[in-house]
Amino acid sequence: MKLPVKVVRELNISPCADDGTPFLSAGSGLARIKKWMYIAADDELSVGVFPVDSMDAGKLYTLFDGILSTNYKLRKREKPDIEAILLMPDDTGLLLIPSGSRNNRVRGSLVVAGPNGEIGKVHAVDFSQLFNALSSHINGLNIEGATIFRDVVLLFQRGNNTNGENAIITLDYKKFAASLFAERKVDASCLVCVTRCSLRHIENVPLSFTDACTLDDKHIVFVATAEDTDNPYDDGVALGSVVGILDYNFQVIHQHTLDFPDKVEGVWIAQKSMLPNWDGEVLLVSDADDRRIPAKLLSAKVPL
Repeated sequence: MKLPVKVVRELNISPCADDGTPFLSAGSGLARIKKWMYIAADDELSVGVFPVDSMDAGKLYTLFDGILSTNYKLRKREKPDIEAILLMPDDTGLLLIPSGSRNNRVRGSLVVAGPNGEIGKVHAVDFSQLFNALSSHINGLNIEGATIFRDVVLLFQRGNNTNGENAIITLDYKKFAASLFAERKVDASCLVCVTRCSLRHIENVPLSFTDACTLDDKHIVFVATAEDTDNPYDDGVALGSVVGILDYNFQVIHQHTLDFPDKVEGVWIAQKSMLPNWDGEVLLVSDADDRRIPAKLLSAKVPL
């Protein structure tokens, strides 16, 4: 039986995106700071910011200079491909992380949050040194999720139908933060290890990580999608998504198929709590791989 999913809202924006689209179409990650929900879109140069307590349209805040092409293939080639949002300690800001799946997909952005969670300063961040180091460990780099867990940063590598390189990349937080805040880059010296992680299949297509969020010091909530593609660049047919829980050894202890047709590419825990007291509710964000279809904010309850 599939896990029921509720559509909370479509991700409408005002004013429109640079090509006139009145919504985000490719939700790829989400995080909340106080009154605001931040949603990354992998086909924009901006981040979407939406009010938590109303259905008012969100706004786009520019992360990178320039204008992307309105042609789908050119836009895909040009985009920075922001795929994950890392909430910084004490809600001080957000790090928007690129996939690294192409040479031009190594620019990230550090967003400083104001006292009410609003956007303050925005700083460009270079991930090229870390991603170059990871290329010797991972075939087909494609970072899709990130979270701080205990005293480390975890990046989630999305595999594909050919090599299945699902992996969790562990970074030393102190070294990570030192290079991030002092030099606006993520240095290769922060890399600790790369851990392979196997998920199940849907219709003979392997599931691959699309995001993750820390629940407590022993558990991580993740989402994954079975997308029928043989490389980290091209889109494929989405055959289903799951939400699940990993333990502190990165072993899967729950995995539930979602009753929703589009790819699910972001997850956020609605009310933070320890596992025994958590009600299981998660917020999710979707990507239909079609710029004509709005991304959606979703809600589901994970059976515990």
